[in-house]
Amino acid sequence: MAPIRLEMLSGSVLTFDDPAPLIRLFVGPDGIDGYDDWARRSPPDHLVAEDVTVLNTYARARSGHVHWQALLDDQAPAWLADIDPGWDAAMTGESAWERAGIERRVEAAFEAMCGPHRGLSVVSKMLHLKRPRLIPLLDALVVEQLGLGVPSQATPEVKAGYAARVIAHLAAQARSNRAALVGLQRELGAEGIELSAIRLIDILVWSSHPAASLRAPIERHIRVLPRPEQ
Repeated sequence: MAPIRLEMLSGSVLTFDDPAPLIRLFVGPDGIDGYDDWARRSPPDHLVAEDVTVLNTYARARSGHVHWQALLDDQAPAWLADIDPGWDAAMTGESAWERAGIERRVEAAFEAMCGPHRGLSVVSKMLHLKRPRLIPLLDALVVEQLGLGVPSQATPEVKAGYAARVIAHLAAQARSNRAALVGLQRELGAEGIELSAIRLIDILVWSSHPAASLRAPIERHIRVLPRPEQ
């Protein structure tokens, strides 16, 4: 298995020499996680109440249905329709990404969704349910590892711009590690673990954080290269 090498926005580099054990620990011994299982079944064209239930049950969200009601009432959100379900962070080439304006469309979706009790982390988790091959989870540990945070009190516009920039960066990392990610997906798929390339990346970034609570102790086999001197 080829190593996976991820550049952070801070300039440091994480190298995962043996990423499969980290993924196995993350999903658990039965290889099934309620959140990722629902991401394969959630309706792709609108939000439903079960999406919110799944976020709060499996994804450590604390955002009640009342805070999502206006979005749940929209049965055909244009900002979601503008994000093609076929776009894949690892497989959609850079030129296609630019031609389609994917970063701009992702930014519009985050701006539409961010609001009271719907911060960057929980919105990314909701959008991943709808576009699991394109949108990573941007929880606090992932954002901290990436090295470029955004204040919690920032406006939805600021949060959306940050999210779009981060997702474009992680998509570039997915493309540069495409062969290794495909190999990892093949290995895990034989065990019944089916995750998109961008989901594998956010799990690996999360697992590299010292505060990450994996299900069992493990030697993580992660090398961190410091940010180059300017």
